[in-house]
Amino acid sequence: MISLLLNVGLQAQEQVNQDQKTNRWREKEKTYSSNLERLRKTDQNDSIAKYLILLGQLNLDNNNELSDYDYGYELLKEALALVSNQTLKAQCYQAMGDYGRFTLKRTIAIENYTQAENIYQNLGDNYNIAQCIHRRADVMGGTVQWETIIENYEKAITYYKKAGDSTRVASCTSNIGEDYVHLKQYKKGLSQFLKAYDINKNNDNNQYLESHILCEIGKIYMDSTHLTQRDTLFSQPLAFFKSIKNLDGVSYSSLLLAELFFKENKLSKAEKYGIEGLQVALTYGHKLKIIRGYDILTKIYEAKGDFENAFFNYKSFKAYNDSISEQNMLEYMSEMETKYEVDKKTTALAQTEREKNTAQRQRNLIIVFVVILTILLIILWIYQTRLKRSNRLLSQKKSEIEVINIDLEKTVNYKNVLLKEVHHRVKNNLQIICSILEMQIDASGSLRLKEKLQTSIDRIFSMALVHEQLYTEDSQETIDAHGYFNDIVDSIVSSQHSLEKQISVEMDMEEIQLNLKIALPLGMILNELITNAFKYAFTETSVGRIMVSLKSVENYFILLIGDNGKGLDVNASRNNSIGMQLAQDFTTQIGGQLSYEVNKGTHYQIKFPS
Repeated sequence: MISLLLNVGLQAQEQVNQDQKTNRWREKEKTYSSNLERLRKTDQNDSIAKYLILLGQLNLDNNNELSDYDYGYELLKEALALVSNQTLKAQCYQAMGDYGRFTLKRTIAIENYTQAENIYQNLGDNYNIAQCIHRRADVMGGTVQWETIIENYEKAITYYKKAGDSTRVASCTSNIGEDYVHLKQYKKGLSQFLKAYDINKNNDNNQYLESHILCEIGKIYMDSTHLTQRDTLFSQPLAFFKSIKNLDGVSYSSLLLAELFFKENKLSKAEKYGIEGLQVALTYGHKLKIIRGYDILTKIYEAKGDFENAFFNYKSFKAYNDSISEQNMLEYMSEMETKYEVDKKTTALAQTEREKNTAQRQRNLIIVFVVILTILLIILWIYQTRLKRSNRLLSQKKSEIEVINIDLEKTVNYKNVLLKEVHHRVKNNLQIICSILEMQIDASGSLRLKEKLQTSIDRIFSMALVHEQLYTEDSQETIDAHGYFNDIVDSIVSSQHSLEKQISVEMDMEEIQLNLKIALPLGMILNELITNAFKYAFTETSVGRIMVSLKSVENYFILLIGDNGKGLDVNASRNNSIGMQLAQDFTTQIGGQLSYEVNKGTHYQIKFPS
């Protein structure tokens, strides 16, 4: 009784809604027709096409019984012949695609949606590009593989995202889930439904779409007995569809609930929802849902042992199912008969033409074959001629390059010998200067002069060491930092040696090669700072230690020089010592930074690019 009252109320409300839709449809049709008749008296083709398109789209309204699909299609074809505006032309193709979709003429739908998409691509209209791809995917079922349809939905999603339409993104995602279910890939299908649900929840929260998604998720879980309260996946959408008076949704949700309760052996609940879903489907004449309703009620009554009602529902199920099958068969036979008649007439006309053209085609093929063969032989001859010429030129160039390489090698060797000789002579000259200064020290009785001259000798000697390594090692550009630093330190230790003090120098060096521009200033810095340590760091002690370290860190070298002496007043030393000024100047010369710290001795850090 409750179900019957519900259906009566739904029917009354649906009738009111339908009357309102009909009135709005008639008003639009009157306005469009009036404007069209006025414009037909002018030569404004785009304006005429605009109202032809509007009238065509109005007659493709699939929610109104006044719509005439075929008439709408004829209006659209007339508009297409007149229109020049690209936006209107795209709208016309899109509406013609809708005609093919509504009338199940898939070829017409796919061709026209593709034409519309191409124009919208040129216009950069992302939303309508997505609409065309989306609708084209909707009609592809049964014509291509499901994977191709999924690719189209994914492409549509890309453009919906660009257009900022999250509801359509969720709708396409849900459609992909349905396609995976068709492929029996239920996990992937469920994943897409859940993704669509989240997208919808986090954006526009369209409740109609949410209810549809919940129904599809519920269908996947229909056989999952471990999931409690599965019925809420259908009952929640049912409540929403009832609230908006959507008969199709009410029928669909009710029948899904009936199937679920039947599987759970809750036959009374299954019967209640089965009757409700069937009655609603009967009110608006949806044959597929009517068949589904009779089918589930047949199973329910059979399980309850009510064979009379089971037999009644089975007969109704059979009658509706057979009527659809018979109608489909009649349509198919009519289509085949028409094709046969057309083919028969066409075959008779084409046979003579084919025979007439066969001989000519054969002659043309022979001529084409001969021409192609001749062209290929000419190309082959030209290619061989050019290949021989290229080989000769390559051989000649190779010989010339070999001669040039020999000359270059001789020149490079000669220059290397000259460069070594230059470094050797520079080193000898610097050593001569050191010898002269040492003679000056021997001739002089002044300790202060001896100290200053010895400092100069150490500086000159560190420069001489660079040139010595450059002409003794194989490399013409770099020297080994470890050997170079050792030689400098040995020289300083020898010159600063004192029987009264025991000062050791510890070296911690990585295998690093230095070029001349870096090695010479670095040697001078090392000489100055170690000499200062010998002179000033251990005046209050007889035992000391000096540490020298050179490391590579990322794109830098870091030179550390430290001692464990009393600690140097660096500011005073910088103002009074030529050595500290030289160390700072040479650090600047190599693009580095000199820093220091006085903590249980004096510790310098020189950081410079590698």
